[in-house]
Amino acid sequence: MTRQRLGGVLTGIAAAGFLATAAFHTTGYSSVVNAAALAPGRVRALLPMLWLVISFDFAVLGMIVAVVAFRPEGPARSILSVAALSPFAAAGLQIRFVGFILPTAILIVVGVLTLICAIVLPSTRVKPAGR
Repeated sequence: MTRQRLGGVLTGIAAAGFLATAAFHTTGYSSVVNAAALAPGRVRALLPMLWLVISFDFAVLGMIVAVVAFRPEGPARSILSVAALSPFAAAGLQIRFVGFILPTAILIVVGVLTLICAIVLPSTRVKPAGR
């Protein structure tokens, strides 16, 4: 298997990881709505909204990573490196505010896999014209 092919397969798996994380996160929505019912004023509306925004962001990142899996040219490695920041940041915030829980491990795995994809994909440097 070539490096390009391996990178594409791993990137597809990373995209699925982002999308699965978004779906898994969304399953907690009803619990957040119930907990927010006890919150004061605007916080009651903000908590469920913020919960869904996080799910939406992971879904969008999953779609971006999926595009890279199918079109691994140009700045693919940079895009994957930047995409890996989101699950790492979310895991760090979870550890800080909630502690280490199973979703934290999932986020770290998705981040590490995405960085591995960035390393495995071959560099596609543009050659200057006439050389």
